[in-house]
Amino acid sequence: MREDGRQTRVQGPVRQGERVTAAIAALVERLAGLAMTVRRFIPGEDHTEQLNHVTQAMKDLREEKRRNLFDYPGGDEEYSEALEVLVDERRRLAALPQRPSAWVEVETGQTFADAWTQADQERRRQLLLGFKARLYMTPTIEGWYLPAELQARVGQLECAGHSAQVG
Repeated sequence: MREDGRQTRVQGPVRQGERVTAAIAALVERLAGLAMTVRRFIPGEDHTEQLNHVTQAMKDLREEKRRNLFDYPGGDEEYSEALEVLVDERRRLAALPQRPSAWVEVETGQTFADAWTQADQERRRQLLLGFKARLYMTPTIEGWYLPAELQARVGQLECAGHSAQVG
């Protein structure tokens, strides 16, 4: 209010700043119970090279047998033993898991509310940027854009009825 009793209208950047602050507070409240995650690299397992090496050794051994290179006393036993060792190794390698490398999201045990409360202004900015949340504002409309994956996580959280207070 002014000295003469009339109300003054808050204008310009002050009012816009209040709208932005309120919009951020609403988003933070909406995300409060969301579990924080970190991306971790899980190396894959691939034993194809070793398996190919053993398979080639088996082919070479069979070719030597075909060419009668085991025609000496005890040669047949030597061939059988060597082939048996290679077959066992091939079975062992074939039984090992084969999976590609992958990036996975792992929960940190902390909620968004915890992270927000403990963060300084720059870290809070990084939290919002990390979620790829974007605020759109016009003089009459305001709203947040959340990427589909984040929107789905928030929807699950809201369906479960989880909420948390943010300090």
